[in-house]
Order: sequence, then C-alpha cells, then structure tokens
Amino acid sequence: MADTQSRIEITRTWRSEIVSLIVFFFMAIISIVLTQLFPWSIIHGELFRIGDTVFRMRLPLFWFLPVITIGCAMYRIYNVRYTITERGVEREIGILAFQRRLIRVWFEDIRSLQTHQSLLQRMLGVGNLEISTAATGTVEIVLNGIAVPEEVQQMLERERDKRQIPQHSQKNQHNRGTGGEYPPEDQSSSPSEADPKREAASL
Repeated sequence: MADTQSRIEITRTWRSEIVSLIVFFFMAIISIVLTQLFPWSIIHGELFRIGDTVFRMRLPLFWFLPVITIGCAMYRIYNVRYTITERGVEREIGILAFQRRLIRVWFEDIRSLQTHQSLLQRMLGVGNLEISTAATGTVEIVLNGIAVPEEVQQMLERERDKRQIPQHSQKNQHNRGTGGEYPPEDQSSSPSEADPKREAASL
C-alpha cells in the first residue's frame, strides 16, 4: 500500500455462489429428465447451408433452466468490483450493465469494519465485510462474497489507524498551542509577594 500506484482488486469468489452451483447441477438433471419425458420441447430447424452441407439446430427448451441459474450467478460475480487504493476503498457496480456506480470511502473516514459469515461461509472461507463511516454512521460499502474477509478487515484497519493517529496528534498539538495549557498565575498578587512599603503604612 505504500506505492502510490498500488491498487488491489478484490472480486467475488465462486465459492460464495456455492448454492447457485448446486442449484445449477440440480436444474441440469431436471432439464435432462424433462427433455426425455417431453420430446416436443426440442426445437428442430435448419440454420443455414454451406454448399451441400446443412446445419440444423436441436434446442431443448428446458435447458434454459440451468442456463439462467448459472447466468445469474455469473452476473452477481462479474458485475461488481472492489478496489483498495492508497487512499481508501472503492466499490464499482454495473460492470456488465449500461450504467456504472462508484462508491468511495477514504481510510480516515472509516469508523468500523464488521465481518459477517454463515456456517457454510466459514467452512468455505468466504464472507461479507461491512464498512461504516464516521460521517453518516451507516454502512457505506459492503464487500460481498470475498475470500478471507478477516484478513481484508485487518489490512483495512491497519491502513485506517496509520492515517487517523497522525490526525489525533496534530489536533492535540493545536489544542496545546491555542489554550490547551493554562497560563501561569500572576505571582505578583499573592500576599507573600506584597509591597513592603504598603505593609509598613498599614502599621
């Protein structure tokens, strides 16, 4: 992180979509069974000819079930990008969409980081990392489905602490220079330091 050109990109891992993968294989088996039970669901047709060669199409309609399942999983993985720069954390949404949205949080603005993992996610070594800011007090960025979220959290906490400690020391120095220390008392007004002539006159 010391290099000004360093950028660490973190992507969602396929392990975070283990449920979608299980559903994909389950739907693939179902589509094979349904295709055998309902042969009319297979679309036959001629695509094109090249000379005497005819290219035909056989498209089982039920195969759209596993294709949609795996397509949604791929969209969730590749439509978002997490980047750690020398200044903070960025979350870019809409990589595969027409519009993109970029959310950026500076290290010095980070208030808290929390890792959330289910039992299955702990077994697979993945999880979600929530980043809250001091300005709003709410979660600004969520890193979903990343690998080893505890290590990422520790890295971000170190970068945050390195930038927040110098700011606190500067504030303390500023307070000392502008009234943080009490001015010395005026010793000339104490009775022990009174004018001897004034004491003689009173006698």
